[in-house]
Amino acid sequence: LTKSAKSRRSISIIANYAFDIKKFLDVGKNNFSPSPNVDSVVLKIIKKKSVEKDLIYVINKMFSYRRKTIQNIFKQFGKETIIEKRLDDLSGDEIIDLAKEILKR
Repeated sequence: LTKSAKSRRSISIIANYAFDIKKFLDVGKNNFSPSPNVDSVVLKIIKKKSVEKDLIYVINKMFSYRRKTIQNIFKQFGKETIIEKRLDDLSGDEIIDLAKEILKR
């Protein structure tokens, strides 16, 4: 969904993990009445896998500490790691993997 690391939110990480999301159709603002100030897009969303509530909780919690290092985020869960990067430095898959790591320890 969102490509820029700074504008990513937990919902985009979870959605990209659980669903295959593709742009299906552009819809111009002239197709609405009254006409909005923006154009729209129709998305095709296909479920890939289920996401456990615990994983959603951990990812949401991780994003509440997004300016902290991964090392400090792990401390919030009573865990340890040597990773000194921040969430914005990681891919969506890496964030999912870290959340799973927090859950299994």
